[in-house]
Amino acid sequence: GGGVGGGVGEAGDVESLWACLRAQEQSLASLRRAVKACGEEAAALRECLSEAGLLNSSLFLARLHRQRFAAARAAHGFTSEAWLGDVLGLRDLALGIGLCAGPKSLRTAAAASREVSQAVMGVLGAVTENCPQPIFIFGGSDGSRVLGSV
Repeated sequence: GGGVGGGVGEAGDVESLWACLRAQEQSLASLRRAVKACGEEAAALRECLSEAGLLNSSLFLARLHRQRFAAARAAHGFTSEAWLGDVLGLRDLALGIGLCAGPKSLRTAAAASREVSQAVMGVLGAVTENCPQPIFIFGGSDGSRVLGSV
C-alpha cells in the first residue's frame, strides 16, 4: 500500500497517473480541434446564408447576444426590474448616434433590442433629413491638366 514514506506500489501509481494525464491532454486537444472546426463551419454557413439573402447578420448577432446574456443571467442568478430604456434616454441616444454616424449606422443599432429599434424608428426621419447624403465628384482639374476621374 501507499503510506507516508513510500510503499511498494507508489512508483506504479505515479506512472499510472501520468499516463492518465497524457491521455486526458490528448483528448482535450482533440476536442479543441473539433470545436474550432465546428466554429469555422458555422461561420461559413452564416456567411453563405447571409450572401443568399436568407439571414440578416445583424438580427442573428442580436439574437445570439440575447441568448448568451439570458444564459449568463440564469447562471449567475441576475434579475433586474430595470429596462434599457429606463437606464438610457433611448430617444436622445438614437438621435445622437444617427446625427453622428448617419442613418445606415442608426438602422444597424436598431438590431440591438426592441426598445432601441422603437427609438430609432422615432428619430430616423429627423436623422435622414439632417444628415447630408454623400457627394461624389468625378473629373476636374489639378491646375495643370484635366482629370477624367478621381
